[in-house]
Amino acid sequence: MKLLDGSGGSTKGVGIYNAWKVAVVENGYKPDVISGVSVSALISVPFSLGKYQELERLFDKFTLDSIFTDSPINKKGKITRKAAFRALLGYPSLGVMGSLEKMLRGIVNESEFYIYQQDPKYPVCYILAIDFKTTKRVLINLKEVETYEDFIKYTVASATIPVYAEGVRWRDQILYDGGVRDHSIGYLLCEKLPITECISVWSRPKKPKQGEQREELLSEACWDDKNVISVGERALEILQLDNSEQDEDKLEDVCFHNRVKLKSIHLPIVLTSLYDTDRGRLNKLKQLAIEEARKVLK
Repeated sequence: MKLLDGSGGSTKGVGIYNAWKVAVVENGYKPDVISGVSVSALISVPFSLGKYQELERLFDKFTLDSIFTDSPINKKGKITRKAAFRALLGYPSLGVMGSLEKMLRGIVNESEFYIYQQDPKYPVCYILAIDFKTTKRVLINLKEVETYEDFIKYTVASATIPVYAEGVRWRDQILYDGGVRDHSIGYLLCEKLPITECISVWSRPKKPKQGEQREELLSEACWDDKNVISVGERALEILQLDNSEQDEDKLEDVCFHNRVKLKSIHLPIVLTSLYDTDRGRLNKLKQLAIEEARKVLK
């Protein structure tokens, strides 16, 4: 059984998608299972269905409006007036992420989703969200959810970053981004299923080697110590790096003990903020991700 795994990474998803595509389209890798957190969860079912053109159109035109109906930040990375107003009034988030749900419905409609569920040729997709009521992981097999609405709500929840967007209230849960607990769930799937081969894509560079500065794995120019949004993003980046390194250690360990053939693809630092939608940087990340995937998988 083959696994194709992707980490979280917000708009770095353009790199994850293109690395996945190199594995499947160029190298003939045929996953039985696809696993994802956050943006990787968002693209998992469309990728499983082979909706490459739709995903490429999405990434080619990606803006803050593709994510938010009310963005917490403007194009300069500053907090918006509406976000400040929401904070003063005690709302649970600075922004509203309605556009992401609309986008997902546009890529995968209800009939297509049920075809995905019923046809065994499409890989099983596992995604992760966190229930803030119980603090527990909610690991979802999208082949087994009861309704199309379950697919939409759980998938959007996996990409809902706390504070930036409101949690998804669904089936007596308050769900947020799976990245709060895990940057990748590849290790969970390798423990749970009889996986024999795994390709895992990480939205960060390789873990530091002995003597290497840890800070080199963090964006250098993406934060402003006088900007509350930038400071918050910096905190998330540091916490995510901890989670990510631990998750990769767990994946390597379980693959070693279970004799799983593992190949890991790491993306370089290109984007300069959590929701960076600069067209030039996104295109650069796309090309570098393709090159890195080709190098690892050759």
